[in-house]
Amino acid sequence: VATLHTRQTQPPLSLSPIWREIHKSHFSPTDRVFVRVQAITRLGENDPSLRELCLRRNMWSFVKKRTDRINDIPTVARVLKQNTVLQQLDLSRNKVGDEGACWLAEALQVNTTLQQLNISRNNIGVEGTRWLAIALEINTSLQQLDIAGNRFGPEGSRFLASALKTNTSLQQLN
Repeated sequence: VATLHTRQTQPPLSLSPIWREIHKSHFSPTDRVFVRVQAITRLGENDPSLRELCLRRNMWSFVKKRTDRINDIPTVARVLKQNTVLQQLDLSRNKVGDEGACWLAEALQVNTTLQQLNISRNNIGVEGTRWLAIALEINTSLQQLDIAGNRFGPEGSRFLASALKTNTSLQQLN
């Protein structure tokens, strides 16, 4: 299990798989951003101890005002392209949307180690699902995909069904 120190005054924080610790009240929003940035950096550095990462409800940060938000999904997708260690990633409840799904789909087309991905409850619509389906046709490592609670409807379901005809690695789709 990898640990990070959020600041000198904070205790070590487990990244794998108990990332939810960041949501405890003793972490300020600034600390959460700091720890998240460290995790994404380690992901980009191919840290061999970082095999599972849970960033549930964590990719959107409020900076200064509630209207100034930072979205790290494109950054996560970029580093995921080169990562050869991470096997499980939980990005659920992050307001990924269609644009974020497109970023993730691009990463899934080249990543060969990720086995489990949770992108449930992310406001992904038909367009985002179409991009994810294209990635599933190419990806050979993903075994579990949780895409429940999104808004892609019957049309998005057809894209996924079509992708499953060619995908041989996916064993569980929720």
